[in-house]
Amino acid sequence: MNKLQQQSLKAKDARYVTEIIYEGFAEGNANHAKMQATLDELLIRTVQPDTTTLPILFGGAELNREYYNLFVIGGEKFDGINFTVPKTKALVASIEPDVKKRFFNLHDDRVVEQILRLPSLFMSENADYMKSYPGQKALLGCVTELTVEPNNIRFSFYAYAQVYQQRITDISKNLGIMGNPGCSELNNTHWTIKRIDLMKALTKIG
Repeated sequence: MNKLQQQSLKAKDARYVTEIIYEGFAEGNANHAKMQATLDELLIRTVQPDTTTLPILFGGAELNREYYNLFVIGGEKFDGINFTVPKTKALVASIEPDVKKRFFNLHDDRVVEQILRLPSLFMSENADYMKSYPGQKALLGCVTELTVEPNNIRFSFYAYAQVYQQRITDISKNLGIMGNPGCSELNNTHWTIKRIDLMKALTKIG
């Protein structure tokens, strides 16, 4: 646990922390509460709401807190190192026109580099409009690689904290998560980018 006592999380440590998170998902794991407490302490140490970047480093680059990636994938447990999003569900809905214009060209290496510097929320679809499954978790982390395939976009990622998804649902308006009457953005598989300081919003709910 010595690495978790550091003031920032380095790229070489991310895999270790990810393994802890995934172990914590196991039902009946006696160490779950201890793991969660350790990760919560790490998040508190690294999140600085009054700054413009999150001081957690991946590949030597600081994360940009002006925007964040939102991934909602039906049936995805995010228990591996990568996942895919259909091209038809990528940056086409629930996104402001100017944000879409800035990030839509995924064949531009400069655009991809910007996307890799955004904090990210990884979520499975909600069970109902504003209700998550009991114990359903969302992951906080970042994308480490983006690959454009013929029909999908493949993402590799690191996760370094988890939160009950219902807490995210409860503050969805604060996170810029939209929805129509009778439907929530968290009910549909998609990838979008929000112009919101994700870390500041999450800090407010502890």
